[in-house]
Order: sequence, then structure tokens, then C-alpha cells
Amino acid sequence: MRAVHYAVDGPCTLEEITDGCAVFSMCDQAGRIVGAFALQCLTDADGTVMHVNAAGGLPGQRLDLAGDMAAFVESEARHRVKARAVRCATRRRGLVKRLQRAGYRVHSRAGQGYVMQKEI
Repeated sequence: MRAVHYAVDGPCTLEEITDGCAVFSMCDQAGRIVGAFALQCLTDADGTVMHVNAAGGLPGQRLDLAGDMAAFVESEARHRVKARAVRCATRRRGLVKRLQRAGYRVHSRAGQGYVMQKEI
């Protein structure tokens, strides 16, 4: 599986990314694991935010990070965690545009990337 995560100061290890996270597998219709993502709840003065720390898939798989995965994460954040928002970071400009169409906004800049957030 390939997964890329960029922090403000550069790449992180998988252990650093998933520490304190719940990790979920994404399966295709045949039940084969084709991807995974790691979620972490962060609490600030305004409440709880569900953060997607990492997401990735097997080479050659077309994963819908802004569609199916985002819908699952938003549902979990809203109903199980009672979070006020969902957040993720990306350097992919195309993903920023897709997330914006799904109701996310640029929360902040992180190095060369963007922290996207959706109030739920």
C-alpha cells in the first residue's frame, strides 16, 4: 500500500501518523482491502474535530477520498464522536477543489499544502 503524508516540516513515518488513531480499511465489492485511512479526534476550545491523519490505497485503485471516504468519516464524526468538524491536510490541489465542492473550506495553510475543514 502507498500512503503519503506531509507535515509542515516534511514527511512523517507511518507510526507517527497513526499514533493515537483508529485505522479503517476500505474494501472493494469483492471484499478485498484496497485502501486504508487513519482518524484521530482532536479537542480544542471550540470542541472536538475528527482529523483524517492519513489515507492511501493500493497502486492502480481509484479511491474516492472526497466521496465515499469523506461521507463515512463525516457520519462517524457526527453520530459517534459528536464532533463539530472534520479536518484533513493535502498538498493535492485537485483534492482541495473536490473537497470544496463537498462543503469543505481551507482552514489554514500547512507548508505547501492546505488544511481543509468541514463544519458538521
